[in-house]
Amino acid sequence: MPLKLLRKLPAGARPWSLFAHGSARSVAPLENRIEEHDEKMALADLEHSTAIARDVFLPADLTEKEAAGLGEICAQHPEISALHIARKEVLHFPEHPMYVVALTARSAWWKLRGSSSNKKLVNSVVDAISLRGNWPS
Repeated sequence: MPLKLLRKLPAGARPWSLFAHGSARSVAPLENRIEEHDEKMALADLEHSTAIARDVFLPADLTEKEAAGLGEICAQHPEISALHIARKEVLHFPEHPMYVVALTARSAWWKLRGSSSNKKLVNSVVDAISLRGNWPS
């Protein structure tokens, strides 16, 4: 019988109950550990999904390969005049760094840059960036 792996279990599901032949007390520590991990994941999801001015930002500490990749992205988009990157200090799962990227786009002084142009540029850059520590969404 093949084993199916689920990313998220339905509410109230207890997959270990199939394997627990002991009393409920022997399963309780496992349940507590899973609940603690779920709480930590929820806090980490919130922490990794927002960046505000009062957050602490650190140097990005990119590898040479990552920095070169960002340089290639900028070369592919001549409208980018500057790309700034910082690493947000995260408390939960710091082995998964969160990066904040700011782009400055150049445009002719006589021409307004439309929001749709900015969206296309941002989406293209986000799709192309490859940095360590991707947080599961």
